[in-house]
Amino acid sequence: MTDISFGVHRTLEIDGRTVEVWEPPQHAAEQGIARPLLLAHDGQNLFLPGRSFGGVPWGFVQACEAVLAKFPDVTLPYVIAPWNRPDLDRARDYAPQRILQSVPLIDAGFQTYFSPTQRLSQGFDPQWAGDDYVRWCADVLIPSVSASSNWNVDRTNIAVMGSSMGGLASAYAISLRPDVYSTALCVSTHWTPGGHELSRSLTQMLPTAESGARIWFDHGTENLDATYGEFQLTADVVMRERGFESGRQWQTTVYEGADHNEDSWSQRLPDILSWWLHTDD
Repeated sequence: MTDISFGVHRTLEIDGRTVEVWEPPQHAAEQGIARPLLLAHDGQNLFLPGRSFGGVPWGFVQACEAVLAKFPDVTLPYVIAPWNRPDLDRARDYAPQRILQSVPLIDAGFQTYFSPTQRLSQGFDPQWAGDDYVRWCADVLIPSVSASSNWNVDRTNIAVMGSSMGGLASAYAISLRPDVYSTALCVSTHWTPGGHELSRSLTQMLPTAESGARIWFDHGTENLDATYGEFQLTADVVMRERGFESGRQWQTTVYEGADHNEDSWSQRLPDILSWWLHTDD
């Protein structure tokens, strides 16, 4: 167990996968509060620089402190954050499997997006595993960690969050399991391998606006993030057609000058968490 100065951070091993767990500070008067829960992909990138890609974490705890300073009445979430599997296994887990299996054009885009050298050197297997990953997170990971921790979880306010392929995985997770997740926080969503067809198909899969689901999309304007804009515009058209109210129920934000990396994502994490957690008008 590691004290990271605000709340309690632990690292667990569950089913052969490393999982980061964070519990927010509990004050005596708050012991009975039912708290939100966040399932975050690429968990190694959230908290500690020694574990994160490129040595720059998202600074999740610092983002929570910033949100709390701005909105003192916000109830901070519990966090369950599984590490991604290595190399191209990450793509297998995070890809929207049913779409790739039913739309050959999108599947071909993903197959060719990774270079032949990558596929050969890393033994790329085109069998996607997104459905199994969604099931494991929803039916195994979340229940086992929350039960073993005796957390009082607000079951109506569970969010799923990730960046890049993790953004796709988050939209896919709420599409398959709206019984578990009420919010998807999709950061720099990696539309590019499937293009407009992918952005249309995945946003069509999302729960209905009438269900009360909340969806966050964003992207930057530099390097890989610069490729997302046109596809996000297509997704936005579908969101409007499906009746999602821009602002409170659905948000798409463009961060000018932001790149495709943990440093850029950490800078906007307070915005993302505020949008999710602070729901007062």
